[in-house]
Amino acid sequence: RRRPPKTVAVVIKGEEGFSYADALKQARTEISLKEIGIGTTKIRKAMNGGIIIEIPGVENKDKANILAQKLKQILPKETKITRPSIKGELRVIGFDESVKAEEIKEIITEIGECEYNEISVSDIRPMRSGLFMTWVRCPLVAAVKLANNGKLKIGWSIVRVELLEARPKQCYKCWEFGHTRGVCKSEIDRSSLCFKCGRADHSYRECKNELYCALCAQEGIEANHRIGSLRCKVRKK
Repeated sequence: RRRPPKTVAVVIKGEEGFSYADALKQARTEISLKEIGIGTTKIRKAMNGGIIIEIPGVENKDKANILAQKLKQILPKETKITRPSIKGELRVIGFDESVKAEEIKEIITEIGECEYNEISVSDIRPMRSGLFMTWVRCPLVAAVKLANNGKLKIGWSIVRVELLEARPKQCYKCWEFGHTRGVCKSEIDRSSLCFKCGRADHSYRECKNELYCALCAQEGIEANHRIGSLRCKVRKK
């Protein structure tokens, strides 16, 4: 059973030669955590070489947003300041054909108490029953809350909501599992390809091709599924 995180985070990522020691020293000098309302923080290294500032309590996301904005103001413009959140995936099952992705996002924003732009909805697919289903990716805190309810009212329907297992770590350069882009050593770069069909010259959202898993195809096994889905044998290795 997946548990929601107990902290919120701000990440600092500089370019080659960037001094994290100097950045943190400047931040400590020019930013007052007390004024923002932040008590304690925890500093740790990110896998991509950046710095993660963790703040206890998921209710402190607004304070983390303020800290991120202040860091953007004082650090060099090329420095990337982000507010990552652990995501969860939901399967939403049993709504009618009048329901659109935007409506699903609006309802999850309201019930899950998260931001609209933190939610992504995959292609809506028909089921044998004549109703429809989709996958939703949103902050894990919201996903757990919705899954605990088990049901959600969308349009005139009461739909079923299921929390999926955590996805394994995946690199969005080579698409392999077990590492992230920041530490990728593969010579293969699939970052410009469509994640749905593995072809070039169009985006995932524009794709009308059949599902095709480039990783399973590379291994010579069944590949007519979404990469990283439950049918993906490479993911399970």
